[in-house]
Amino acid sequence: RGKGRHRQAILGEHPSNGYGPHYSLLPLPPNSRYRRSHEQVQDLVSYKQLLSKTFSSTRSSAILCCTSVAMVSGLHPNNMNCNRIFNLFCLYGNVEKVKFMKSVSGTALVEMADEYAVDRAVTHLNGTKVFGKKLNVCVSRQQAVIPNHVFELADGSSSYQDFSLTRNNRFSSLHSHRNIIQPPTAVLHFYNAPPTLNQQQLLNVRSFRSKATLNI
Repeated sequence: RGKGRHRQAILGEHPSNGYGPHYSLLPLPPNSRYRRSHEQVQDLVSYKQLLSKTFSSTRSSAILCCTSVAMVSGLHPNNMNCNRIFNLFCLYGNVEKVKFMKSVSGTALVEMADEYAVDRAVTHLNGTKVFGKKLNVCVSRQQAVIPNHVFELADGSSSYQDFSLTRNNRFSSLHSHRNIIQPPTAVLHFYNAPPTLNQQQLLNVRSFRSKATLNI
């Protein structure tokens, strides 16, 4: 996959295929010439039972995810644009392209660096409320985002944007191993602050003018 495109490093281990010396083998069929005649035929074991407990639930979707494109619907028609979608998805992998669908209102396609980034985005963003609307994030059937049928969004920005060369992708730098994969929360972590920064100075920043509790 990718046709030579460089894949970014992924946090954690890739999902395993569920095979190894610690897994039992499937029983031989009754008509197998390798089965002893005195052995009783066991019930067939499903593939799901061969998987470890940590592999089920969230990571099982990674096997079904064979594309690096995610589809997100339920977007606020006036407040959401390509940049804000990038801000959401870049927490779980590098974002290549974002395109709003003209035929389906409030729906966009997000092409990421690989299918594992899509799996993380679906796991952590599906069901999240943004601007009062619940997002529905799933794996798309599209293999790539094609910049066609570009139109103007409600805020005047373009419905398509290429982020492949942006420096804001978090998984391209040497410090990408510091990324913390977690679902959206109401807690904002602010680091690399000057040692002389106090609470009042931080409250004076425009983004903190709303009521907030700060721990410094």
